Amino acid sequence: MRSNHALSAFILLGILVMSNIGCIGLVPAREFIEANRGEPTLDISDRVYTVSQTYDTVSATPYLYEERFEVDSQVTKISVFMSASLDACDGLTILEIPALEDACENFQYVEARLLDPNNEEIWTHTLYKTDSAMEVRFEENLASGTWIMKVEARAYGEDLLGLYKDSFEVVISVEKQCWEYQNDEIVCD
Repeated sequence: MRSNHALSAFILLGILVMSNIGCIGLVPAREFIEANRGEPTLDISDRVYTVSQTYDTVSATPYLYEERFEVDSQVTKISVFMSASLDACDGLTILEIPALEDACENFQYVEARLLDPNNEEIWTHTLYKTDSAMEVRFEENLASGTWIMKVEARAYGEDLLGLYKDSFEVVISVEKQCWEYQNDEIVCD
């Protein structure tokens, strides 16, 4: 009988002590939760923005395109790749006549620009003939906010004989990294 009273008194004393501990009681609870949480995993995700165009008509009006994307503290890298197949002028530039080459620069081109949230031009490249720009990477000092990719192009094609169809592609990849913990509702976006 005496042991039942001692056990009841011990349990009552434990409840009384735990209810009055306050913040100090949270420390062991937090440690217990952290120990059972598991190791975090690094989540790497890429968001890809692509603009591509294939021409099958003749038009003097330039093609204009603008893409906006967000950069925050989780973004670790922005990569840009650009390629163009501009066949209409390739035949003329083979002749190696400077006047024809200069005319082709005004006749067909693909220009891509990357602007940061301060509207400062970070990167620009123009292709006047069939070519590709090496992948450019930006990994440091990425300003948070809305970035803009602008593309302007003039190219030509024909659908009658299918002899040539100019085309281009500009690809921007935005890489985000964040740590995810098991049993957390928050996930990387």
